[in-house]
Amino acid sequence: MDDVCGMWGMVTKHASVFQPLFCNLPKPLMKQEMDRIIRYDFSELRSNARTSEDETVYACELFLQDIEDGIVPTTRAELLSFISGAASIPSLGFQKLIEIHFYMQED
Repeated sequence: MDDVCGMWGMVTKHASVFQPLFCNLPKPLMKQEMDRIIRYDFSELRSNARTSEDETVYACELFLQDIEDGIVPTTRAELLSFISGAASIPSLGFQKLIEIHFYMQED
């Protein structure tokens, strides 16, 4: 394995330098990253449904702020895991954006 210019020896000797290259080291999940990977499927502008959807998204934004402020006992990673099944964004990203569809519950 060390036949190519002593590469394996160099990798093992300087493992900490090569770790980011060979290993996925998840970073703390920031709110901006959550905003970037989520797509909302909104109703038509100025409709009653859209108003309700905007209120729901606003409540989600408040919840994310509460997570950041430490008010609620959860993390963004736990929330992402609940939504997607993954506790961090994969190295190459998700195959597609996380889509949130709204529906109106009928009485």
